[in-house]
Amino acid sequence: MPNEIELQMKFNEQQIVLELESIQRIITKNFVCKEISLREALDNLRITAAYIKFDNECLRRELEYAKKKKSE
Repeated sequence: MPNEIELQMKFNEQQIVLELESIQRIITKNFVCKEISLREALDNLRITAAYIKFDNECLRRELEYAKKKKSE
C-alpha cells in the first residue's frame, strides 16, 4: 500500500501531465497569439494560474468565515 508521500508525488505527477497537456492544446489550437514566444505564453498561463489559485483561496476563506458566523 503506497504511503502518503508516494500518493502525493503521484498526484503531483498527474497534475504536471495535465498542465502540460492543456498547454499543448492551447498552443496547437492557436489560442495563443502567434506573435508571442512560448516563454511569454507560459508566463501568461502561470500568472493566470496564480490569480485562479488566489481567487480559490479567497473563496475558501469566505466560506469558512460564513460557516463560522452561521455556527455562532
